Amino acid sequence: MSVVAKKDLNITINGKAFTAPEGTVILEACKLSGFEVTNLCYNRKLKPFAACRTCMVEVTENGKKQLVYSCTHPVSEGAAIRISTEETDRYNQACLEMLLVEHPLDCPICDKSGVCPLQDNTEMLELQKNRFEIQRRNEPSLKSNPLIEFYLNRCILCGLCVRACDEIQGVQALDFHKRGMKSAIGTANDEPLDCEFCGQCITVCPTGALNDLSSEARGLAALFKQTETTCNFCSWGCTLQLETKKGDVIRIVADEGYDVGINEGNLCAKGRFGHGMIQNEQRIKTPLMNYGGTF
Repeated sequence: MSVVAKKDLNITINGKAFTAPEGTVILEACKLSGFEVTNLCYNRKLKPFAACRTCMVEVTENGKKQLVYSCTHPVSEGAAIRISTEETDRYNQACLEMLLVEHPLDCPICDKSGVCPLQDNTEMLELQKNRFEIQRRNEPSLKSNPLIEFYLNRCILCGLCVRACDEIQGVQALDFHKRGMKSAIGTANDEPLDCEFCGQCITVCPTGALNDLSSEARGLAALFKQTETTCNFCSWGCTLQLETKKGDVIRIVADEGYDVGINEGNLCAKGRFGHGMIQNEQRIKTPLMNYGGTF
């Protein structure tokens, strides 16, 4: 079976010349070229969805200028792309305001604080106040299982968790429920979560709506030290990130960087949630020899 290499297309981003593989969406091309585009629902491993509407850019193709969603629009030969123009910023700011209007103001106690795409996008677009007011959700956190917490007050309905569960894991444990202002993410018939517990939903969530209950301690993710290492549960050798605080392992997170490990940021339940064994007092800490049935 032969593999056909993708053709590189010539493009410009903010006036600078770059190339990008044919079929690459503009947002991904910008990332590969060192440009950040605001977005909250894009993941390179998932099909484009355009749920958040915050990734608008200006593109000129064949002499025609238009505004497009960079997460769904593929690059074309000679395309001239401009990000962060006055018009695109105004549009993206308005869409982000609509997402923030229901979001709780609890960043100081949110596990995601400091590594939160929603915070990053707010800073990039320089939003300092919201023109809209609405009664915020006040739902209790859902802990129907010992590993994953649902805190739907922080959910922005980007759909990343639903799509990751479906497209990557093929489990379909999560889906959209209800309509309009009452729309929410959940399980079928609001049953307790009963899945493979791979934690993909936690990895892709851009807010603190999904949290790891296996953490040895809670706290701002930005304050934890991250160390890249290899999972030692099996022979696959998946790459992961250990988050530690004062020398103790707090939790394990997936590394979704480019060309990092054979697992490409995917972890199983043991790899993500089985870190309790690392600090287990019954672990062998020194070499032992068997003498007559005793060590």
